[in-house]
Amino acid sequence: YNPIDNPTNWSSCKRTNLNELQLKAKGINCFLFRAYQDIEPQSVGNSLTPRLAAALYNVQPSNLELATLSGKEATLNQYKSKYTPHSMRVSLITAYIMEMGMPIEIVMKVVGHSSIVMSIYYCKITQGDIRKRLEQGEKEALKTRVDATQSLIEQNKIEKVKNELVSNNEELLNSLTNSIPAGNFIFRDYGICPYAATRCEDGGELNGSGTSLRVPAPSGYLGTQNCLRCRHFITGPAFIGGLLSITNEILFHSNTQSSQCTKLQSKITMLEKSLDELDRREYVANLKNEKIDLSERKILELKIRKTESEYESAAKKMDMLLCDLQSSYKLIKMTQSIANQKDSLSLVKMSDSEIEISLEETSSFEQLQEVCENATI
Repeated sequence: YNPIDNPTNWSSCKRTNLNELQLKAKGINCFLFRAYQDIEPQSVGNSLTPRLAAALYNVQPSNLELATLSGKEATLNQYKSKYTPHSMRVSLITAYIMEMGMPIEIVMKVVGHSSIVMSIYYCKITQGDIRKRLEQGEKEALKTRVDATQSLIEQNKIEKVKNELVSNNEELLNSLTNSIPAGNFIFRDYGICPYAATRCEDGGELNGSGTSLRVPAPSGYLGTQNCLRCRHFITGPAFIGGLLSITNEILFHSNTQSSQCTKLQSKITMLEKSLDELDRREYVANLKNEKIDLSERKILELKIRKTESEYESAAKKMDMLLCDLQSSYKLIKMTQSIANQKDSLSLVKMSDSEIEISLEETSSFEQLQEVCENATI
């Protein structure tokens, strides 16, 4: 499309502000943005800007205004847009680097920059983007710590990280030695099972007083292998990212289940009010020795029993999630306590360098976004 036979001499260009000496010094070039059967570039303000506005006007969705039309559709000058060719160029460079992850040296060649610094300057990053990348980097760093801990344990060097592990069972921690086969350990993002998930049946509480038998670990959000409530489960500061991630998932499902319980409770209340009204009408009819249709009573009582059954199931699931949440929060606090110990040498002394765990009220959408982000790391 629109080919040229030879490079264009700058001296033959008409649309330029350069003098003859400057034009002669530039020599020859092959211009990219040319009109049809032309050899030199058109003015951006007269050619590209209105065409871009017209293109945006014809592709814009109904709920987002990208450009406006103030006259005839066939006249390019009647199209206006606040998105200029330069702003579109900046946005595209930013998208290439920040969203697509394209190397800057490749972007520099694509957009025609003479140095990487120019491409970096064109990459516009907001505070939200910076915060998002920092949070993602922090989570990836925590995952790296998990891999390092797993590597040491698989090399039968668990005693090197033993002081950085926590558990609900102190006897289990004290019994960990380098002689334990590495195949006994199952590694997850949120902790370690030292028995290869083969002792879930005795991971719960004592089966009554005066006995040494244990009940199975209670089922929960993670199913029958509910490590969060198992006495054999081991975790530590290296797994704090996974613990926070699984806790956020449980919180999200707890809120969803709480909404379901609230809806069922409201439905039961409405049905009971309807039944009370029916009782009142029946009482008045009996006083007047009148007969009323009582078929509605059976329907209401049936609906109440069915809804109460659904509510009991939902409440039981809610209780299960809350117990998991309590156990995970306890493990997080224990992990936080280990991480804030000052036994190691600090090269830089900071008074507020301790790890802090905080709870904040968020929307359901923000919770879901956090869960989805954690699933991609």
